[in-house]
Amino acid sequence: MPVPTQHATLVDWYRNLPRQTIIDPYRFLDWLMRLPEDLELQYTNAIHQIEEQLKMPYLSYVERRGERRGERRGERRGERRGERRGVYRVIRRLLERRFAPLPTDVVERLEQADLDQLLAWSERVVEAPSLDAVFNEHEQAS
Repeated sequence: MPVPTQHATLVDWYRNLPRQTIIDPYRFLDWLMRLPEDLELQYTNAIHQIEEQLKMPYLSYVERRGERRGERRGERRGERRGERRGVYRVIRRLLERRFAPLPTDVVERLEQADLDQLLAWSERVVEAPSLDAVFNEHEQAS
């Protein structure tokens, strides 16, 4: 078993060892002696830090950058979905108040529409003389 050099960190050294090889000495020390409460807390915190670092592999700059880009992309998608869901709920409530009950095909059409389509329909719902007028872009409100 190689001994860590001054340039290698303990975590780097541990990373190459099987998990059981790392755990066994700590179990032995735990069995051998009882630490005062404040030292036991420091010891436990140090062990948790090492365990957390061992679970998280090193990420290169390129990997971290890609991860951040993926997170931003996911956030944008989530925001767009949330915005779509909000517009869907509002337009459905407006349509139900003006033209209730809504036919099943209208509800399905609303559920399948993207954000841009929902926004276009929402602009027409206030002045449309009929339910068909909301969904027919060629029919003008009177």
